[in-house]
Parts: sequence; structure tokens; C-alpha cells
Amino acid sequence: MAGKKRNLRIERKHPRVDTGIHCVVGLPDCDLTAGEILDLSAGGLKFSCGRHTIQNVLPGNRRIPGLVTGILVEIHFELLLPDQTEHPIKCDARLVHFERLAQDNFHVGAQFTHMDETAKEALRAYLKSTRKDRTHI
Repeated sequence: MAGKKRNLRIERKHPRVDTGIHCVVGLPDCDLTAGEILDLSAGGLKFSCGRHTIQNVLPGNRRIPGLVTGILVEIHFELLLPDQTEHPIKCDARLVHFERLAQDNFHVGAQFTHMDETAKEALRAYLKSTRKDRTHI
């Protein structure tokens, strides 16, 4: 199993940057609930959330931890750019996996599917400005 995890890590297209950015997540055109972005890359992110958020984004029969398919969500967050301005990001993403760490603590991986060009530029600037010692593959 460890070999398989290692291979998944090697195949990443985009390096991740550890963060602690507040976000809100939800199904398109539905209520958004709070989460925290744990890591961020040009291709996606991992966020932490509670049971309420999981219940809002995953149908009951899809709440078994592991790979997730066919679930699209909206994610909103703000990035503090190098010039100290805050840039709001609104994007669509596809959930790819989730894991339950405790009764009310989940980690969810999502891949970006749509982000406007201004948001992409802000994300690139943020990632570029983040110190390399906070980056992992």
C-alpha cells in the first residue's frame, strides 16, 4: 500500500502549498458552508470541514470515505496577494476523495474544473509568492 501512495505522490502535476485559508463550499446554487483550505495548488485543493458540510455536498449513499466521482461543488475563498491585496476566488471543482478523521472532522480533495482568468492569475501569483519551505509534492 505504501508503494501505491508513493506513486500517487510522484504523479502530481502541481506542487501543493500548505495553507490555512477560510473557505465556503457547497453544491452549485445551494447554501455554502464553512471549511478551511489545508493545501492549495494550481490544479486543486484539500479542505477540512465538519459533518454538516459533508451532508450538504454528498448524497447519503455516497458518504463512504474514499474516492468520490460525479460531485461538482462551488468553492469561494480569498487569497492575500504579494501586494497585500485580498483577491476573492470563486471556482467550480470536482470532489475526488474524502476521509473522515473524527466524528466531525473530514478532509476533502477537489480538482478545479472552472476558474475565470483573473482568479487563475491571482492563484498563480499567490502560489509563486509562497515560500518554498511550505511546499510539498
